[in-house]
Amino acid sequence: MAKPKYTQFVTPTGIAKYTYLAKPQDPYQGKGDPQFKVRILLDDTAENRAWIDKVVETGVAEAKKNGVKLKKVFQNPFKYPEDQDEDDFLPEEGKDHPKLDEDHKGRIFVEFKSKFKPGLIDSARATLPEDVKIYGGDTIRVKFELNPYEMQGSGLSLRLKVVQLIAKNTSYSGGGVNTDGFDDVEGGYVSEPGDDDEESGNEQF
Repeated sequence: MAKPKYTQFVTPTGIAKYTYLAKPQDPYQGKGDPQFKVRILLDDTAENRAWIDKVVETGVAEAKKNGVKLKKVFQNPFKYPEDQDEDDFLPEEGKDHPKLDEDHKGRIFVEFKSKFKPGLIDSARATLPEDVKIYGGDTIRVKFELNPYEMQGSGLSLRLKVVQLIAKNTSYSGGGVNTDGFDDVEGGYVSEPGDDDEESGNEQF
């Protein structure tokens, strides 16, 4: 039986969070496969909510068409401001960081994952150079594929396909660090593309 084909969508423009795009994140406690992933924060507008409604409606229709039995109340991958609680912004006992940071407040957010490395492109749809990395805080759009499921509950997962970098807001690789006040130092260290991401501690979170 041929594998069903599901619709692909491109998100509105939003802010990147927790980016694992150059290399995958290891599975929690070693269970499962490493995953490339990214979260996007979307402004809470009527237009964005209407777009999400279209995505969810399409997912429900395609699940039914392909024999995937979603429950009447299923796991919606999109999280709205009304889903957030004040406790989400406070660290739990024994933890240093809260579940959500302040950037999430008042915004819709959703996460995309894949076992396969996504395509990475710029605003003109050209492939990003290897030394230009997408980090949390950069402005992006995401192309993804719907993937309805019924095992271990039911819902819609969103399979990461391509990330488009719209604006480079971070000062890491490719971010346009302000070098005013410095001059060249003869014989000093000269970086090669990509060598700031392996051991520098600038993990893509």
